[in-house]
Amino acid sequence: MKAKIACIVIYLVILFSLSNFQAIASQLEARQIITRSFDLYRLAPYETEEIGVTVVEDNGRTQEKKIVRWLKYSNGGDKLTVKFVEPEIDKGLGLLIWHHHNSDDEQWLKLPSLHKVMRLQFSNQTKFFGGTDFTFEDISQLAGEKVENFVYSFIRKDDTGWVIKATPKSPATKTRYDYRMFWVNSNFVISRIEYYSYGQVEKTQRNSEITIDKNGLWRSNRIEVDNKLLDRKTVMTVVKRDFPTKLSERIFTTGFLTSERR
Repeated sequence: MKAKIACIVIYLVILFSLSNFQAIASQLEARQIITRSFDLYRLAPYETEEIGVTVVEDNGRTQEKKIVRWLKYSNGGDKLTVKFVEPEIDKGLGLLIWHHHNSDDEQWLKLPSLHKVMRLQFSNQTKFFGGTDFTFEDISQLAGEKVENFVYSFIRKDDTGWVIKATPKSPATKTRYDYRMFWVNSNFVISRIEYYSYGQVEKTQRNSEITIDKNGLWRSNRIEVDNKLLDRKTVMTVVKRDFPTKLSERIFTTGFLTSERR
């Protein structure tokens, strides 16, 4: 009898949880869901990562790379620095992004063969970075979505989450893509993104090995991008991640790109 009562209680708890999620889902707009997802992603003010990168070419040949990322999140704007440390041919390749919430991003690139740093224009931001399937635009968007530049609409809602379409608000919006499709689960984690150009899927990004802390901060420890345009694949695997209480501001300067520090 007690076992039967326990089963009924568990069933009611699950039913209540599902109905509660459905109630929340019905009240949230698509834009609010995307905003919530990135707000949770940006809960930690500082972050460092060591990432292994595998690029699989169309002929099956693979390239192994290693990068280090430093991030600073703030209400005034986010900052991101990326440096390649392996292989030797890519060592010295670096990228600095100042991600402004209400204006165009600023990006600087350091090439291995040059000591100086060049400032990137939008025409460069649509290109792929470091032989991977991430464009300069993608890397900037991974730090935070500029929701004011896009129109969000529901494609599907169910008990597990949402599928949301993001379309540029105007032709003036600076983006490579006609639109993107986000798969967001009930924890506001983005598990998949499809990027569309000229009406077709250009590439698909899958986020897996997800971790979520007690405050809702989420991270993917494996990001796989299947580039249908080039018949190529990039897999990023986090080797080490820290959330320090502070990072030097010098890390987010062009001078740091030219230094040997990592």
